Amino acid sequence: MNRKRLRHVHQDIVFLPCFVHQANLCVADVFKSSPKFLETSKKATTIVKYFNASSIFTKDLHDEQKRIYNKYITLIQPGDTRWNSYYFCYQSVLKNKRALKSLAGRNDFSDITVMHDDLIAEANSNKIMSSVIVSIINDSDFWLNLAELEQILYPFCAALNILQRDKARLYDVLHSFGYFMQCTLENNDENYKGMMTMRLVNRWKSWEQPLLILSFFLHPSYKLRFFTSNDKISHINLNKWAQYYFFKWFGEKPISMIRELLAYKENKFSFNESSLQELEKNPLDY
Repeated sequence: MNRKRLRHVHQDIVFLPCFVHQANLCVADVFKSSPKFLETSKKATTIVKYFNASSIFTKDLHDEQKRIYNKYITLIQPGDTRWNSYYFCYQSVLKNKRALKSLAGRNDFSDITVMHDDLIAEANSNKIMSSVIVSIINDSDFWLNLAELEQILYPFCAALNILQRDKARLYDVLHSFGYFMQCTLENNDENYKGMMTMRLVNRWKSWEQPLLILSFFLHPSYKLRFFTSNDKISHINLNKWAQYYFFKWFGEKPISMIRELLAYKENKFSFNESSLQELEKNPLDY
């Protein structure tokens, strides 16, 4: 809403959304697109909260880690708004799989375990592991789904690490979004793939697409080689977009932009490979 107001006041400025936040929203879309992954996430975080709340089971887990791995592996508590922390949470649970299963095997007394509504309170008061936790750990489908979820979240986590840097550029946004879409289309779960693709497309439609595409085209190492269809992204459209933003930002019409864009597209001097090498492939120097 604030961006819409600012656009009316400062029409010479392009107001873009925070793409780190947009990437976080894409991670949230993963769970909205799959009840299976949402349930798996809840189970993983339940395990982490349970062990982190109990000094008894934390010590037992550390003993198993030392025996099995000869090192300690922390169960990472995810943050509410830092979605990449969920990736590290799942990763930490998977790394502890053998130790957790060993503990669950020693505590599988479901016929005598007293159940409480609050698992955290039970962890602090009982010396026998909750049958709910034991059931989750002993569920082979949980581990399969958690491994799949970790794999799905990896590109989002990698993109967030890039977009959160001080030197993140607009072409990094398009690179990241393309990576999201590619990984989604490669998923074997047709229901998840359909829902997630629809959500990603809707997000893409809400962004300033021409500016993002121009940022890719004007990167000397990219140009048009990553686009699968040149029909919709023609040189004519690119030229129109470039002239539009030039006029919007500088308040005057470009004099030689068409000629320069043609030379750039055809790799003519000073837009050829040797010039690019001389500038060490730095788009800003270019």
